[in-house]
Amino acid sequence: LPAAWLTARLAPGEPTQVEALALILLLAGISSWLGVSSLLAAMITGALVANLSRHHTRSFNEIELIEWPFLVFFFVLSGASIDLYRFGDALGLTLAYILLRLFGRYLGGMLGVCLARQRQADLPGNLGLALTPQAGVAMGMALLAAERFPEHGPALLAAVVASTVLFEILGPLLVKRVLR
Repeated sequence: LPAAWLTARLAPGEPTQVEALALILLLAGISSWLGVSSLLAAMITGALVANLSRHHTRSFNEIELIEWPFLVFFFVLSGASIDLYRFGDALGLTLAYILLRLFGRYLGGMLGVCLARQRQADLPGNLGLALTPQAGVAMGMALLAAERFPEHGPALLAAVVASTVLFEILGPLLVKRVLR
């Protein structure tokens, strides 16, 4: 809430990148101190800032200018934490995850289109399939689950990373199909 209040009052030319990074670091520290998920805290903070601040786009644009090194670092560390020798153990889990994720995206897209039909009549029914390449949250949740449940960590990470690779390869084809 303070971040939403603050971003509405930033003037052009102020160091919004520094303020955005300070908010992220402060949020990570407070969530760690309180013992809550930093991933969920960041998601809630983003939703609050986006919905409560009239001028939130400037702060998000500033973050987008510096996000790629963090994303590369995140995915390199995610890939480095996989034990490929455990992939055979996670084959059933990987197939189940792929099928359930596709089904969930499809069903969620259909539900969203049904709810938005009054305002946006020309939305395709299979809109959820266009979201399959997005895997950042899934990777983050898998890393958190692997940390919380170390006995299941290698299988979880192998399943999520393998499916992410598949979704990043097949996802653009699904997006193209939905857009047609």
